Amino acid sequence: MDEKELETLFRAAPGEPPPPGFSLSDVTAASARAKERRRSALLLTAACLVAVLSAAGIAGVSYFRSTETSTAQPVTAPERLPGTSPVPSPLQGSGGNGKDGPRAEGTSGCEKVDR
Repeated sequence: MDEKELETLFRAAPGEPPPPGFSLSDVTAASARAKERRRSALLLTAACLVAVLSAAGIAGVSYFRSTETSTAQPVTAPERLPGTSPVPSPLQGSGGNGKDGPRAEGTSGCEKVDR
């Protein structure tokens, strides 16, 4: 490349570059905002972690205290005396076990219910 070609290339180049769309203070302010966001996110994460670990610790301590201090024997239901019938169910015609709904067989004046 000789000097004439180089000179024509420099003449064909655009003049002044366009002014920047931001300044040093804009970059500094954006950097400070990004740093604050990172700090806030880190503090929020740490606070959530502390809250979860505290709740787990409290639950664990209360669970282990309740199992360690419990020296009482489990209470069993009293046995029924032989020959006594079970407590009747409040459901009409249920047969006494309380698991069935009302039935028409034991009620006077009602027809049998289809299921």
